[in-house]
Amino acid sequence: MRMDQIVELERYPLDRLEGAACRDLVERCRAELEETGCCLLPGFLTPEAIAAALADADAALPRAHQVDFITTYDEGYPNPHGEPLDSLPADHPRRHPSPTYIRFIAKDLIRDGDPVKDLFHWPNMIEFAGGILGMSAIYPFACPMAGCIFTVAEKGELQDWHFDANDFIVTIMLEDAEKGGDFEYVPGLRTPDADDDFEGVRRVFGGKHPGVIRPGIEPGTLTIFRGRYNLHRASPVEGEGRRVMAVLAYEDTPDRVGVPKFQKQFYGRTLDELR
Repeated sequence: MRMDQIVELERYPLDRLEGAACRDLVERCRAELEETGCCLLPGFLTPEAIAAALADADAALPRAHQVDFITTYDEGYPNPHGEPLDSLPADHPRRHPSPTYIRFIAKDLIRDGDPVKDLFHWPNMIEFAGGILGMSAIYPFACPMAGCIFTVAEKGELQDWHFDANDFIVTIMLEDAEKGGDFEYVPGLRTPDADDDFEGVRRVFGGKHPGVIRPGIEPGTLTIFRGRYNLHRASPVEGEGRRVMAVLAYEDTPDRVGVPKFQKQFYGRTLDELR
């Protein structure tokens, strides 16, 4: 598919990055991202591209990896004060279990020519996202299994409250569940130079935090989100239907591929097993 068949270029003129309309769009998106931690571009993908991507997701779904694990919300990420988890009280928020139960379709299982996969590598898309993030350059995540993936969640499946290891992530909603499967986040609970707001995190886990944001996201919406400092989750899917997301991962350095532990956890394989 041509890029004008994939992206609604009249509304989002990524083919004219130097034009005034696109420069204004980048500035508006950057301001939204700085203010809220989340930038939404509804109707970014064309209906034809959504349909094609969903067909590719369905074709690859039998080979998807079923992720099923429980961690703490910040497992693997150092606490600013360095306390190990086993030194904390059993009811401390850092020891709260955070389950993930969802299917991951790795990049190498998605056919070449898929519209989202082509978008992921499009230089204009990379420059556009980097401009919104205020970064001079970003690079596609180089792992042949990761970088551009699909996730599929059906009844009862979720990604519970967590922070991301990377500063930002780009996603596109392809299919929304009839009920549940909502993207939810709470800003302000983590900063680069202080401990987490543990009382705030505790209130989120208890369903009592007043600051939970649930942006309305429809199929075709592109989202740029700062996940390192905003606690977030995809709530359990309820009833019939499913939630299908495309995840586009970019990095601030080239040629990054991740570590075997997480390759195995999310894709059921490591790079060594591909060779």
